[in-house]
Amino acid sequence: MFQDVTLGSASFAAKRTKTVAEVFAQTIEIDMFDCEAQTESEIVSSSTQTGPTQQPPARGKGKDATINTEEETQRQVAECLQNVGGLMLREMAKNGATSSCFSGLERYLEESEEKDITKLFRLQFDYDTYFQPQQGTATTTTTGSLSSLRLSCTGVSWNATGSVIAVAYGRFDHSGWCNYRSALCLWNVFQSDLNQQKPSLVLETSSGLMCVAFHPQNPSVVAAGSFNGEVFVWDMELAEYKFYSSVAWVYDIQTADYNIASVSGDGKILFWRVKDKLAFPVEGYVMHLPQGIGGSGSKSNNDDTRSPVIGGKALAFSSTDKASRAFVIGSEGGVIARCFAKAATNVRSSDFKGDKKWTATAARLVSKLPTSKIPAARRQVEAYASVKRSKEVTLATVYEARLDPTIIFPSAMDFVFEAHTAPVYDASFSPFRKSIFLTASADGTTPDRVSPTAVAAPMFALDFNPRQRNFLAAGDAEGVVHIWKLSWQLANFQTGEGELLEALEAT
Repeated sequence: MFQDVTLGSASFAAKRTKTVAEVFAQTIEIDMFDCEAQTESEIVSSSTQTGPTQQPPARGKGKDATINTEEETQRQVAECLQNVGGLMLREMAKNGATSSCFSGLERYLEESEEKDITKLFRLQFDYDTYFQPQQGTATTTTTGSLSSLRLSCTGVSWNATGSVIAVAYGRFDHSGWCNYRSALCLWNVFQSDLNQQKPSLVLETSSGLMCVAFHPQNPSVVAAGSFNGEVFVWDMELAEYKFYSSVAWVYDIQTADYNIASVSGDGKILFWRVKDKLAFPVEGYVMHLPQGIGGSGSKSNNDDTRSPVIGGKALAFSSTDKASRAFVIGSEGGVIARCFAKAATNVRSSDFKGDKKWTATAARLVSKLPTSKIPAARRQVEAYASVKRSKEVTLATVYEARLDPTIIFPSAMDFVFEAHTAPVYDASFSPFRKSIFLTASADGTTPDRVSPTAVAAPMFALDFNPRQRNFLAAGDAEGVVHIWKLSWQLANFQTGEGELLEALEAT
C-alpha cells in the first residue's frame, strides 16, 4: 500500500557581499648611456701595367724584320677569316633574300664551303657480345652458330628532332622462316658521351628486321617491319605474313593524320591507319612496270593491258610537301621509278545509296576505282554483306568480299630513272631540297645524280637528317652505319629548281 505524506520545509535567503582588492606596480628607472664611434678613412691604391713582350732580335737587317711582321699579320687575318668567314657569308646570304644589297653572295658562299663529303661517325653494333650472355644454357653447337651470324644494316631512320638515329638489323640473303633474334638499336649522335660501338638503347625482336621509320612529328614513336611479316609500331604489331621491305610515315590531308605506307616483294604499296590498329589497308597500288622502260620511260594509261609487276624493296616520300602524292620506289631488279598516288576525291553519295550503310573508309577505297567499275564492285560487296547479315559495309567487308586486286589496287608508276645494277634497298628524299633523293643499292654506291660515293660493302639503307640539312646516314651489309656531312651544293636549294619541279609535275 502506498500513501502520500506531507512534511515540513525550510528556506534560506542568499546575501551578496562585495570584496575589493587594490594592486599597483611601478617599473624601475632605466639607466641610459650614450657613446659614439667614427671610422678613419684609409685608402690604399695599387696599379699594374703590362709591357710589350721582348721580341728576340731579328736576324738580318731592319727590312727583313718588317717583312716578318707583315707575314705574321697576314697569317692572323687569314686564320680569322677561315674561322668566321663561312658563318659571315651564310648570314649575309640569308639577308640577301630580303635586301638587294647582298644579292650575288651565293656564288661566293658556294666557293667558300667544302666541296667534298666528310664522314663524321661510323656506328656498329656487336651482335655476339650483346646476345651471348643470354644464351648461357644453349649448347656448344648453338653458340657456334650465333657467333657465325653476321647481321646487316637493313634500315636507318632519324627521329623528328634529328638527334637520334634508329638502325634495324637483319639479313636479305635467306628465305623461309626467320629463326634468329635481332634488335633495333638507337644512337644519340649528338650526345657528349657517344660510343660508336655501343647503342644508347637496344630493342630486341624475335626475328630479323627489314626496315624502320620514325614518326614525322613524334620523336619517340618508331615503326619497324620484320622478315616474318610483323609491323611494329612500338608496341603494336600486325601478323600479316608477307615480306615487308620498307615502311614510311605519310601525311593524309583528308584525315589530317599520319598513315603508314609499306612496300612488299609482291609489288604492292599499301597505306595503313594506326587508328584502325593496322587491320586493313585504306589504300593500295601495284608496281606495274611502265611501257618503254628501255627508252624514256613513258607512262601507260591502259588498265586492260598491264605490264609485269616488279617486287618492291625501297619506298620514299617527300617530307617537305605534305600535299604531294608523288613518291619514289626501288625494286629488286634495280629499277628506280617515280610513282603518283591518285588524289583523294570527294565520295559521291549517289554511288553508295541503298540498304547498306557504307563507312567512310570503305567508300573512299571503292571510289578510287574507275567510274564504270564502281557499280559492279558495290554489288559484289553488298551481296557478301547480305550473306553475312551485316547492315554496314566496312573496310573489312570490302576485303573479305574478295574484289579483284587489279581493280582496287591500280598502277601508280609514272616514269623511271637510271637503274642500278643490283637490288635497291633504300631511298630517301632530302627534307631541305625537294629535287634531291638518294638510293642505296647492293652494287656498292650511293648515287646522288651528281657525284656517286663508292664504298666497299653493299649499301642497304639510308636516310636524311630532318634537322641538320647536310647530315646523311647510310648502312651497309657489314652492319656498319656511316654518317656523312654533305657539301653545300647538295644540301641547299639552288636557284631555279622550284620552277623546274613544277614543270616536271605538270607534264
